[in-house]
Amino acid sequence: DSWRWFASSGMIREDLGGLVVDGLDHWDHCVANGTVWTYNQGVILEGLARGHKAIGDPSAVRAAAQVANATMALLAPGGVLREVCEPDECDHNQKQ
Repeated sequence: DSWRWFASSGMIREDLGGLVVDGLDHWDHCVANGTVWTYNQGVILEGLARGHKAIGDPSAVRAAAQVANATMALLAPGGVLREVCEPDECDHNQKQ
C-alpha cells in the first residue's frame, strides 16, 4: 500500500528529527534528499489524519505525532512556521 511505500522511502528523515523532505532524487537511485519545506509536513499530516480516520491505523497517529513534533521543534522557532531558508536566504518563490 502507499503508506508502507512512503514510510520505507526514507522521505521521513530520522536524521532530520522526523521531518519530511521534498522528494526522491531519481538520478541517485531514489535517495530521499530533497529540501525540507513546511508544506511537506502539512501534506503528510493531512494524509496521515485521513488515513487514520478511514482505517483506524494507530501507526498513522504515531507517525503524525513524530512529524508534527519535529515540525514544531525545527521549523517553528517561537511558534511561527518558517522555511529553512528564512529570513535571508529564500528566493522569491521560497518565501511564505
